[in-house]
Amino acid sequence: MRTTTKFLAAALVSAVMATPAMASEPYVALDIGQTTAKDACGTAGLPAGTTIAGCKDSSAGLRVSLGSEFAPGFSGEVSYAAYGSASLGVATIPGVGTVAGGDWKLSGFQLAGIGALPVNDAFAVIGKVGLASTKISLSVGGLSATSTNLMFGIGAQFRINSDVSVRAQYENLGTVGDAATTGTAKVSVIGAGVVYKF
Repeated sequence: MRTTTKFLAAALVSAVMATPAMASEPYVALDIGQTTAKDACGTAGLPAGTTIAGCKDSSAGLRVSLGSEFAPGFSGEVSYAAYGSASLGVATIPGVGTVAGGDWKLSGFQLAGIGALPVNDAFAVIGKVGLASTKISLSVGGLSATSTNLMFGIGAQFRINSDVSVRAQYENLGTVGDAATTGTAKVSVIGAGVVYKF
């Protein structure tokens, strides 16, 4: 799996690095959305009978991207995202009492290829695949872990004019974190944004 991931990473990097020389359609994009860290509020690894109150497994996030359409319907994109943060709540542990969990925070980089299937002159269905390097940090204890996963997404894009489009996407970033320290969560993002070609 590691060899496969390294091979795909090298292929994606090569494609994106080659993009400026071939591209006629560079663009920037700004997306906002909701990040869900499934299992962030779970009790896995804690003593039996533990309950958690006030934990939130979702948060608002923001991403900035730079990309280029290097062939009709095909783009390469690099991005950085602050996926947001939320409370881990308060755990009530049998024999211990109540323990504040602090907050979790997610951020990361993406390198992806995007394909667009036109439905008409203005509307297209888009698919996305690439690598996501995502960091999860805990405010209590200063613990953090970074995971690099294959990611995929699907969505739609609507062209307003020759320079501006709007898009909406669902993305699956895989399982993020470390079971022994930060714990793990399955991270997904539903977002919408604006694409500006220059």
